[in-house]
Amino acid sequence: MTTTPALKRPNPWLLPLFGLLVPVSIIAAVFLGAVDIPADDVLSALSGNGSAEAQSIIMDIRLPRIVTGMLAGIQFALAGLLLQTITRNPLADPSLMGVSQGATLTATIFLLFTVYMVNPDSYSVNELPIRWLPAAGMLGGMAAGGVIYFLAFRLDLSPLRITLCGIAVGAVLHAVAIGLIAGWGSARIEIILEWLSGSLYARTWDHALFLLPFTVAALRSSRPSIAR
Repeated sequence: MTTTPALKRPNPWLLPLFGLLVPVSIIAAVFLGAVDIPADDVLSALSGNGSAEAQSIIMDIRLPRIVTGMLAGIQFALAGLLLQTITRNPLADPSLMGVSQGATLTATIFLLFTVYMVNPDSYSVNELPIRWLPAAGMLGGMAAGGVIYFLAFRLDLSPLRITLCGIAVGAVLHAVAIGLIAGWGSARIEIILEWLSGSLYARTWDHALFLLPFTVAALRSSRPSIAR
């Protein structure tokens, strides 16, 4: 039986490089945007002395999006790290393993059919029961992961087998989701594609605070994998 080699540690210069890019990216996101705000006004808004318009743009629009995007990015990175550790495959990630496709299919079904039954006469995003969509996507991803694990367990529970089963199951789930979008997407296709591709539009501090405890818990539970 062949064994899969363990993951190699990254080059030591990558961590300082990323450590430098993070603050540079944050500063650029604060100072740059669709609305051109002078640097002096940005600094004044951050200190609480700027105009009402600058403070609203910086404190209520840009900063919440930055923090939300950072927390979401941390969780994406941890998901890839855990899968790479389990499968011992440096290319493993939720999309390759079929987990993302399971969440995609569940979210598509939710937006196409559940939303239609709840509110058949309106396509407004504000009137959709969006608060249940993350839970639906999570359940779909967990169900896809369970199916992949079951198939791999019946054949040969090895990292390579799990990866192959994940690719196969993910391809099937993705095809079903695309078929549903093509067949019943109609006026909701823009909403569906926006959710599937991801967006930081209209993110607020409430979204960042919602993600914060889950991110902290994920970091704490992933410490053994990070330390390897």
